[in-house]
Amino acid sequence: MRLLLDTQALLWALATPAKLPAPTARAIRDPANAVFISSASAWEIAIKVVAHAVRVRSLPAHHRDPFDRMLVAQAVEEGLSVV
Repeated sequence: MRLLLDTQALLWALATPAKLPAPTARAIRDPANAVFISSASAWEIAIKVVAHAVRVRSLPAHHRDPFDRMLVAQAVEEGLSVV
């Protein structure tokens, strides 16, 4: 089979595969199948993280590392604790 993953299916497959229906998870893992990801999914993900990028600008200057700044911004936007 040739499978095109919806954005949510892609995110679940990568982060929380247990959320996928068992037949879907098996199909994605099956090496006989070709799994495709749409550029639309990259676009959708990028649009949804814009709020995190915007938040970076408002962080105090003591967060100099750009990757740390993005983690902190995401944590603030999503109400998360950075570990």
